[in-house]
Amino acid sequence: MDAVPIGVLWRFLSWLPGFVLRWFFSKRWLADHTRIDIRPRHDPVSVYGGELPQVQFWIIVANRGHFPIELDRLTVEFSFAAVNTQFYKLDRIQLAADSEAEVFVRGVLTGEQAVHIAKYKDRPQIALQLKAEFNSKVHNFAVDTGRLEGINPALSNL
Repeated sequence: MDAVPIGVLWRFLSWLPGFVLRWFFSKRWLADHTRIDIRPRHDPVSVYGGELPQVQFWIIVANRGHFPIELDRLTVEFSFAAVNTQFYKLDRIQLAADSEAEVFVRGVLTGEQAVHIAKYKDRPQIALQLKAEFNSKVHNFAVDTGRLEGINPALSNL
């Protein structure tokens, strides 16, 4: 008889009620099996100046757990040349077990922030910190990426 992998067994048993699954899966386990990162490409973060200054980028949210989860809200802390601001993404996104989704994030900058960034565009030091809240039938949990540094921004109209 062939052995059944544990992950397949838990997916099969996902019909169990949440209070039973809580005995086996902690919030920490769910957070450890959820990955959030900037979508890889040459210039992952775009900073636009001009009349409507803004920041745009894509992130990947990956659910490597055994149960469906829902991204409830996302907070982005953006830092560039001592300009610190927060953006929010409040759209709910469903993620099936062992799947991933790409999420587009856009944040608005003030004119003063764009002028300050333009002064330091030759030495871009950009960092992001992503904090996400998730819902699932097992637990509601949070994921914090910590400070993501070393990002090469694409600067336009600055």
